[in-house]
Amino acid sequence: MSTTAIFDTTMAIKRRIEAALNGTVVVGPPTRTVTSGFSASLFLFLVEPNRDLRNSDAFTTGDSSPFSGPAEPIKAIPLDLRFLISVFRTTGSGDQADPNELLRLGEIIAAIEDQPFLTETAVPGQTVRLTLEPASMDDLNRIWGVFPEDSYQTSVIYLATPVYVEAGTRRVGPPVQIHEERTGLSTEAPRPLAELTP
Repeated sequence: MSTTAIFDTTMAIKRRIEAALNGTVVVGPPTRTVTSGFSASLFLFLVEPNRDLRNSDAFTTGDSSPFSGPAEPIKAIPLDLRFLISVFRTTGSGDQADPNELLRLGEIIAAIEDQPFLTETAVPGQTVRLTLEPASMDDLNRIWGVFPEDSYQTSVIYLATPVYVEAGTRRVGPPVQIHEERTGLSTEAPRPLAELTP
């Protein structure tokens, strides 16, 4: 968990879509000014607290070392991220259909549904689930209303949750460099108790 969690999640989804399309995805609004050379766009349009988890404790993931101790609670806020994924029209214009547009949309959905989780390798310290969100025409009209000069492109909405953003800076001690185990009899004289107590 860190302050880069939103960025890490967005980039992980971008890579997933690019792998499915074997093309380039722009991160940002699906405007005509960026469509040249891009297959699709990934636009984060809503960030809000996760209502179910906002009052639950979040914990560090720790590591596999037997000396790491139990996970400790940290101050972090769980977020729901909603993304608008749009595919760009490559043929036709206006009301004319573009078969390639529909094929790319199917490839994106198939790739995400095949692996709906972003694991720690993509978003350090957490596991994020991607879910296709139902959206009515009114919902899409409100979103696309933000871009009054751009025509509608075929789009879907995906929810990424939970994405934890850690508050403040966590103080982490230096990692253990060397661990030695001593067995047998010691030739050293025992230290006085006063020296052992802090």
